[in-house]
Amino acid sequence: MQKRLIKNILLFLALFSVLTLNACGKESQKTKKPTQEELFLTAVSEGLRARSAEDRDITNMSFEEIKTFYRQLVGYDLDRISDYETVTFSDEQFNKLAHDYISGCKQQLRATDCDNELQMYSEWNAGLSARIDAVTALHNSYGLVVPQEILDNFNEFKSYSIEDFARELNAAYKETPEEGLEIAVEVGPDGTLIFKMWADGFSSDAYWASQGSEESVSAYTDALKMIIDEFAQLQDDVNQRLVAVGLPKTEIELQLMNDVNRNNTISVIKKGTVVYDSALGIDMLGIGTNMNK
Repeated sequence: MQKRLIKNILLFLALFSVLTLNACGKESQKTKKPTQEELFLTAVSEGLRARSAEDRDITNMSFEEIKTFYRQLVGYDLDRISDYETVTFSDEQFNKLAHDYISGCKQQLRATDCDNELQMYSEWNAGLSARIDAVTALHNSYGLVVPQEILDNFNEFKSYSIEDFARELNAAYKETPEEGLEIAVEVGPDGTLIFKMWADGFSSDAYWASQGSEESVSAYTDALKMIIDEFAQLQDDVNQRLVAVGLPKTEIELQLMNDVNRNNTISVIKKGTVVYDSALGIDMLGIGTNMNK
């Protein structure tokens, strides 16, 4: 009887110990409820993964199809994080980054309502840039889980430069050349985009204008005026495309080259004004014949 009693007591104590541990475990789990910050990080990570899983080639999509697809992508984020828009997180820096990310997503959603293609890409990439900055900081400082592939894509977007832009323009001009016109784009030391243009017959027109014939001068200056009239539109188009790929606006410079002696610059146009012209004797740049070397 005594042995049985002791055995039962030991069994009870063992069972009680297990029950107590389970209860403590459950109580511990209750006290480890995820914080708002942790829940937000999980939501962002899930949204990023959902976007990445839906990645598609948009090359053959129409503009309207691209907008619909982009609206779907940003929806993966907003479905998960919209509820945090009114939340003030206790960590001030985290709070700023979280709301920067939400704002970036909302800007991308607004972009999909744009009817102008360049404006849409400009708004979309501005939102993307804000999202990347926030994700990078949340990843580095708060442990946001982001797949390496996504981080690599973000880094590629942020590292896109004015030199990359110029290379792509040059490739486009070579792929679809204009008859009688050749264009090469360079980046100046101050970040200016320099468009060098070789037009058939331009050097001949410049030569005869340099001889002082009224008729030749008039024809040559009329040609320059036509180019200048197009300058503002070119400047606007270039800046829209720069902003659309996430780069800042910059000034452009036109250099009208000698189509016979290809190294000689005949005329330079900046900000819609002829600042150098060898045929007309204009030299606001103060470099004279050095441009022809």
